[in-house]
Amino acid sequence: MTALALEVNDVGLVALRAGASHPLPASPGLALFDAGQLLLGAEAADQARLKPLCVHDTYWDHLDTAPAGMPFPEDVRRADLAHAQLAAVRAQAGPGIGEVFLAVPGFWSTAALGLLLSVARSAGLPVVGLVDAAVAAASLGHPGETLIHLDLTRHRSVATAIVQGDGVARARVLADEGRGWTAFEEAWTGAIAWQFVRETRFDPRHGGPAEQALHDALPGWIAELGVRQSVPAALRAGGREHAIELTRASLVTAAADLFRALAGQVSLLKQPGAPATVLLAHRAALPGLADLLRGVPGLTVVELASSAASSGALQHRDRLRHGGDALPFVTRLPA
Repeated sequence: MTALALEVNDVGLVALRAGASHPLPASPGLALFDAGQLLLGAEAADQARLKPLCVHDTYWDHLDTAPAGMPFPEDVRRADLAHAQLAAVRAQAGPGIGEVFLAVPGFWSTAALGLLLSVARSAGLPVVGLVDAAVAAASLGHPGETLIHLDLTRHRSVATAIVQGDGVARARVLADEGRGWTAFEEAWTGAIAWQFVRETRFDPRHGGPAEQALHDALPGWIAELGVRQSVPAALRAGGREHAIELTRASLVTAAADLFRALAGQVSLLKQPGAPATVLLAHRAALPGLADLLRGVPGLTVVELASSAASSGALQHRDRLRHGGDALPFVTRLPA
């Protein structure tokens, strides 16, 4: 029997088995219901722009028992979609899972955490520990007494102030609704689509297949622009390939207001005149953001691996493990 750590973030649920070198492929927090068929995670993401009216993408952000709404059947609740996705993650994790530790964003309410615990256990995950995802990621050890963990969910940016001494302890959480991954995705696909129109007269947002291809290609372009100043970007439509040169500077300009908002969250948590280390979750390691933050006097920036929170949870599983039906939400760990 082995342990599994699962970071519950609707940009992509990240599961890591104890002893594994890499996490399982992330499962986006998307559900799509069409013609009586329910698709979840990556399968839903593959068709989300083809069938936008069939998609639900807020059931993790507002985890409760309210109806999912159209086009889902009347008896399907948001918690049911979460249950189905957790059951799929459990199946993907394979046999032999004896205990599970959940790492969750710090803005979740007590009621949502309680429902998550119930839903996860019902989905076959033997949950024995709950921890703040930012604290779990910070517990792996980083320089400085003041840490600021910066992350994105689909619909929020989340900044967490953490005090580091003999251990790491959460001090404050700022969650800004409307400035999550979806906001960046819309800003960037809009700017890229306009560049295609301007340079090639091809509009990738004119039809569903082309728009789906644009959204599918975006993560790869973002990853490349994290290490390069420009990258060739091509999309096929109507039997032709349309190509542009995409630059990091263009993405920074398109998301300038969002970047300023993230920097503002960090500034609110940073003590004036005191140094601090910003821990960028992999979802927040966006092209140009680290450079912007490094320009703030006294800030050191560390970009975290995608498994940082789940690795931290597994490393401290003896501290997180609790028996009984109710579990404490841990916000302090040894460093």
